[in-house]
Amino acid sequence: MQNGFSEINSSVLHESDDTIFANLRKFFSDNRNANDLKESMLNYVKSKNDFEGKFISSVLVKMITKDVVAKSVSDEFFTEFTDSLQKNGKEFLKIVKKIWPVEKKRKNDIFSGFLERLNNKWNAPIDLLEMLYSIVFEVGNEISKSELKNTRKNNDFKLAALVKIHVNSCLVYAEIISLLKNGFSDGAMARWRTLHEYAVVSSFLLDQDQETSEKFLLHEFVEIYDQMVSYMEHCNALGYEKITTDEMQKMECLCKNLYEKYGTEFKNDYGWAYPVLKNTTFRSIEKAIELSKWRPFYKLSCWANHCCARGLTYKLGKMDTCSGLGLAGASNYGLADPGQNAGTSLSIVTASLIAHAPSVERLMILQAIQELSPEIGTEFCRVQKEVEEDEMRFNNRMQEV
Repeated sequence: MQNGFSEINSSVLHESDDTIFANLRKFFSDNRNANDLKESMLNYVKSKNDFEGKFISSVLVKMITKDVVAKSVSDEFFTEFTDSLQKNGKEFLKIVKKIWPVEKKRKNDIFSGFLERLNNKWNAPIDLLEMLYSIVFEVGNEISKSELKNTRKNNDFKLAALVKIHVNSCLVYAEIISLLKNGFSDGAMARWRTLHEYAVVSSFLLDQDQETSEKFLLHEFVEIYDQMVSYMEHCNALGYEKITTDEMQKMECLCKNLYEKYGTEFKNDYGWAYPVLKNTTFRSIEKAIELSKWRPFYKLSCWANHCCARGLTYKLGKMDTCSGLGLAGASNYGLADPGQNAGTSLSIVTASLIAHAPSVERLMILQAIQELSPEIGTEFCRVQKEVEEDEMRFNNRMQEV
């Protein structure tokens, strides 16, 4: 594997040329005479006190020591400057590694205190989230063990798809809990986006015939082939081995057979939903099963996933009353939206699975889940309001002081 940092470093130095070195380039062009140059370099060294100035000055001192007075003096400087950057960068890293054990303990102690306070405040709703996970995991596991073995014999592609979605939903839900317990509400919201997609697709598949679920499962080969093509385009640049021609041809042949069977629309990301839907997009699927009301939250979660101007400024974990550029770490605020949304979406996925493979016991458990889900939302909103009120009281006290 190639190290891309050298490319980044070169780019950074190139971009820095116009900012850090602008005045220096003028300095060299204004002092062409050898004697004036030495004197001017010494004066420059004496006049700089900040880190950048001292660093540049150290390079100039080396040049004076070397008696560099050639016409290419500016080029000599930048060569010397780059060498010094690399050397000092390595020295800086050595220092950091040496002091890191002490610094790591200090940071861990601070974060441990934060986690204790966060747990004291948010324990009730997060505890309900974990309770829901336990119930859902157990019922999903029971269905998998008792029903999944008959899917091939009965060609129950729908059960196979719903079980797979349910398993992955439990994983994402557990990730969300972990993020919330550590104060990363925006990260939890980003993962909820995936959980919402699972809820939408599982609800859609439940309403359709077995062929739609079969197509959904077979679409994995289209996704694999697309990834293989992308990999082959960039593997040389990455320094990775190529996929063999035989492997590429086998997957290409398999996909062509699928296109012949299901049409060219099957190539699209959600082509498996055709012809049930003529416009095969996630938004269309979401609308078809009447879950479009979650679109505002879905859009909000996209801000946490993508580099967009709004995503850089809006953070769930940052209160409107807080100043600063943004949020660079954990926060004890903003857990309500991803928390309650996660509970709702996992409940939808589980309801789809139970609806396809019902039993008296499973339906009873589903009733319990439906009772618990809104309770989770209520608890999260209650605590979020408490945090806001605590912040307001703190700000009022600070103003009085």
